[in-house]
Amino acid sequence: MDPELLSMVPRPVCAVLLLFPVTEKYETFRTEEEERIKAQGQNVRSSVYFMKQTINNACGTIGLIHAIANNRDKMNFESDSTLKKFLEDSLPMSPEERAKYLETYEAIRVTHESSAHEGQTEVFHFLILFILQT
Repeated sequence: MDPELLSMVPRPVCAVLLLFPVTEKYETFRTEEEERIKAQGQNVRSSVYFMKQTINNACGTIGLIHAIANNRDKMNFESDSTLKKFLEDSLPMSPEERAKYLETYEAIRVTHESSAHEGQTEVFHFLILFILQT
């Protein structure tokens, strides 16, 4: 990464979303990683907000929800915020329950669909989110 460009990023940074194209090498790695996790389990801190992705082409929406949910203490929501209500409602849920809840959460679904289909061609990308947990 270019240091000059990075210097333009406001500080502090509390999340980074990385979007990259899906390749055969990545798919091989992902499959192996999934098998390892199924066999050995995965230890995720209870303080980390995570939801499964069950909606096609929603990695950006899910990534943004993860970034915001894991930094709630740094956010100032409007009192009638749809996202604030979604996060409050889904906080006690499991990752699978959160995914199902998102599928039925009309306000976020409509917003996602309106932007997800806006002049896009079918491209296969993957998104990773990095958050700072202290």
